[in-house]
Amino acid sequence: MQRSDKSMHIVLGALIESLINEVKNSRKYVISGLTKFDSLRIPGMTIKEYINRIHKYVKCSDVCYLIAFILIDWTLNKNSNLVLSPYNAYG
Repeated sequence: MQRSDKSMHIVLGALIESLINEVKNSRKYVISGLTKFDSLRIPGMTIKEYINRIHKYVKCSDVCYLIAFILIDWTLNKNSNLVLSPYNAYG
């Protein structure tokens, strides 16, 4: 089995950006008011840059990033009224 050179935080950033783009291109992306998970503005960095910054200062293992993605996916699947967007993906 060949090991990939990509760290899990890089893969997680790409996955989350992909999920946001899918939602933005669908009918589900309708801003109907802020939820407690939404920020008032989108930060001036990409999701990938944000996760790289977390990785730089927090030093989580690859397993931590994998579990984070599983929990994000589980939460979105259990709560159909929650939509991953640029306004809540940074929190």
